[in-house]
Amino acid sequence: MSEGFFASAYGGDASGLPAEGDAVLASTARHRLCRLARLLELPAMRRAESRIFAFGRTCTCRRDGRSLRETLDFDDTLSIRALERLWLHSAASISNPGLTAARLMYTDLHCHSARPEVQRSLVNIDLAELNTNDIDAVVAAAGRSRISAGLHPWHLVEHGLAAAFDALERLSPRLAAVGECGLDRCAATPYELQRRTFIRQIECAERWEKPLIVHCVRAYGDLLVLRQTLKPKQVWIVHGFTGKPGLAEQLVCAGCYLSFGKALLNPRASARDSWRTTPLDRVFLETDVADISIATIHAEAATIRGLDLTALQRQLVANFDRVFR
Repeated sequence: MSEGFFASAYGGDASGLPAEGDAVLASTARHRLCRLARLLELPAMRRAESRIFAFGRTCTCRRDGRSLRETLDFDDTLSIRALERLWLHSAASISNPGLTAARLMYTDLHCHSARPEVQRSLVNIDLAELNTNDIDAVVAAAGRSRISAGLHPWHLVEHGLAAAFDALERLSPRLAAVGECGLDRCAATPYELQRRTFIRQIECAERWEKPLIVHCVRAYGDLLVLRQTLKPKQVWIVHGFTGKPGLAEQLVCAGCYLSFGKALLNPRASARDSWRTTPLDRVFLETDVADISIATIHAEAATIRGLDLTALQRQLVANFDRVFR
């Protein structure tokens, strides 16, 4: 791609790019790209039929006889973005060529009612707030959507825990995930009650081998300590993430996925920077309770990262199918 591509996609100017005569040895370039690919956990580096070649400042990703070429600057940030874009476009042209703009695949990691325009969604049921007699009706209303159920830290009361956990146990065969559940230092619920209830739901997720949908507000230090102490095998997804890139990196390094929502629409939100820098194979998008379409969030998310919308959606579908298999 042209230098103009870098200026428009990454918000910089072309002056920082090396001149065409500044060659980089092929072996050095290949080593650098492989290292970056491992950092991003790109599937291109884990598949026998996929290869990445680098000569000077030109990188070619080749798979099943198809190839795409990208010009790279070997600054770390720019290289990661270019390599990430390279793989997405390569995968988009191979995995399902029939999927066009007319059949965009929307995923919604965390919502509270089924939406007809969404192909893959996770409808959440809060058992701490819901009357147990209404559970069957709520599940039926979810239709073909997958469901998650848990005890939200806002609504916990000691005397209601037994009935709520009984309901969670009964629902377990139908669940795609446990939660949302977690820790919230801004909630009125006693923190020790939150912590005990959260740990019990972590244990449920492990026992049933289900991913865990996590709600966390001003308690990320405790969350990371619990993850390190309990060493869970199941995926944890921090939903509605709005934190800064440094926190996002800590969570990803600890093995978590991050789900972003309406905060991406706020030009001043830290979530935009975190979304821009978090590896694409560790993210989801969601609406939660926002009165806004998932299509709007998908479109803004693609714009922030300078990605083709269809390619981004393919990655989100792959993430969803991998985690909720």
